[in-house]
Amino acid sequence: MDNARADPSDVDAVFFGTVTAPELYRGCANALMDMLTASNAYTSQDVSAAERSGIMALTNAYAYISSGLAHQALAVGSDSLCRHTAPGDLRESYEGAGAGALLISDQNVIAEIFKVSSCNSNFPEFGRPEDERYIRGLMPMDSGTTHIGMMRHITTALQRFMAEQAMTVNDFNYVILPQEHVGQSLQLARHLHIDKERILPTLFASTTGDLGSAVPLIALAKVLEICEPGSNILLCAYGHNAGADVLGLTATEHVTEYQRNLVSTVTGILDETINVKYPIALKNEYKLSSPNITIGTFN
Repeated sequence: MDNARADPSDVDAVFFGTVTAPELYRGCANALMDMLTASNAYTSQDVSAAERSGIMALTNAYAYISSGLAHQALAVGSDSLCRHTAPGDLRESYEGAGAGALLISDQNVIAEIFKVSSCNSNFPEFGRPEDERYIRGLMPMDSGTTHIGMMRHITTALQRFMAEQAMTVNDFNYVILPQEHVGQSLQLARHLHIDKERILPTLFASTTGDLGSAVPLIALAKVLEICEPGSNILLCAYGHNAGADVLGLTATEHVTEYQRNLVSTVTGILDETINVKYPIALKNEYKLSSPNITIGTFN
């Protein structure tokens, strides 16, 4: 809100995307707004659609602004995947926790969304049943889940987007891809024939790990700190079992003033990283317990 020079009391809609909400009955969006403002003149919604919850919060906020139902909408993506990954799970080494937020408005717009495209299906890769703390694999496909799940869905959504817009990836200055880890983004870029130079400025997972629903929002914020007016930005997000979304954005002339008046930056926050040892992480994440699922040959 400081970077946007906005007053939280002026926000009339908030969309909170998460797949690891600490509260399953009460609304996270309301809890957030209660910390930001004394105003109650807003509509709120919690969004849950696997790791694409953050980008769904963004598109919902965009829909509210475009339809005139709101004038300032806050889109939030937040997850704590590390707390929901079992000790010893192969994914534990790159799961993280974090949050990102973007303010969607009809005034002083720094980037305009010009197209949204999606590809969704019920492909059961991972899941977390009711009363189960840890996310588990639902099919023994190893790397096949990435190829059949993520790559197929993103490729289809991207092809649909490009066909409808008569564009190619070369028309975009920056391409934001899913990044459970940096290697995944690079592999996906090769599969989609995207130049590495278009995605390198968007990467940060080597520092934070996989932030789930927060990834697309933080990556977009990172790009908006460095892009020039007129830059085209391609934003791709994926959620296991849920599908893929592709957004096209163009930076406006207001982005220069936004960059000049930044109070904090994504890069600056990442530079303040403090490393902790694994036993301390286990303690902080309350994971000094045995999961009730088999995660290897000998347990």
